[in-house]
Order: sequence, then C-alpha cells, then structure tokens
Amino acid sequence: MGCELLKEIGRRLGYSLEELKYATASEVDTIFTTKRPTRKELQKRIRGSAFIADETGYYIETGAEVEKIKKIILGETGHSAVTELRGLAASTGRAVGKVKVVKSATEIAKVKKGDVLVAVMTRPDYIMGMKIASAIVTNEGGITSHAAIVSRELGIPCIIGTKIATEVLKDGDMVEVDANHGIVRKI
Repeated sequence: MGCELLKEIGRRLGYSLEELKYATASEVDTIFTTKRPTRKELQKRIRGSAFIADETGYYIETGAEVEKIKKIILGETGHSAVTELRGLAASTGRAVGKVKVVKSATEIAKVKKGDVLVAVMTRPDYIMGMKIASAIVTNEGGITSHAAIVSRELGIPCIIGTKIATEVLKDGDMVEVDANHGIVRKI
C-alpha cells in the first residue's frame, strides 16, 4: 500500500519511487502543500545519508558529514576488516554462495539461483528471490520476522539480526552461511 501511494505521488510530481523512499514522513505528508525536497537532495540521500535525532529534533546529513559520522560510530577501519558476522539462526543449515544485496523490491531480479540474499529485512515482495536463494541474511529481525518464517517454510538457512550485513557484504562476495551457529563468513 505504501509503495503504491509513493508511486502515485512520484507520478504526479516527477519523483521516482526510489527517491521518495528517502523523503522523511513529514516531507511526504506535506509534499503537495509546502516546500518539497529537491530531486538533487533526494539523490544525495540515496548516495549516503544519516538520520540524526537529538533533544532539538531531527535532521538529515549527507555528503562529507556522513563520512565523519561513520568514522565516529565505526572507528577508522569501518567494516572493511570484518570477515565474519554473527546473528540469530532463524532457519538452520549451511550454504555457500555469491552475495546479492537487495535494497528494495525493485532489485529482487538480480538474485539468481544459489545466491545468498542479503537485505536490511525482507518483505513479501522479496519472495521470488527468496525462493531461489541458497540462504538469507538480514540486518534486522527476530524469530518471527518475515525472513525467519519464510526461510523455515522454504527450508533454507537464514541468519537474522546481524546489524551490519548490508554494510559489510557486497554484491559478488563469496560467503559461507552457517545458520547452525549463526555465522556468516567471507571466503
């Protein structure tokens, strides 16, 4: 429902669905009546952004500020040195495959048979990729999350709650998913 609404807003105002996914809720709420985010600003957010909330409210940072924030949170090395991730085993088993990081349903077609689907979390419109993946790895989710339930139904290994899988793993990385122990290893 939400994506259909964003698609219609985009059609009327000349934004893509991907751009509108980076608009804040208040920007979408007032998009027809007040100042709207520019396409240039939304494109910056797609390339890299941080949502900051403090006692004064919230704001979005892009560009060089995001890199500073990453260094504060992740340290100087970031995730480049990470070769092993841990999470919660949602569906047991082991698999080896190429990583395909899926950021939205529009990217699900890039998942081929035997790939390891990596996402922040899965949704029902990811099901076609989930059916052919050798394993599923997510940043978020619990034992009753969509990824956990579907992977158990499909009988494929799944590790949820890694927090950083989409940051550490890149398309084409070869990984071993050991969902018996909740470990994902780059190989």
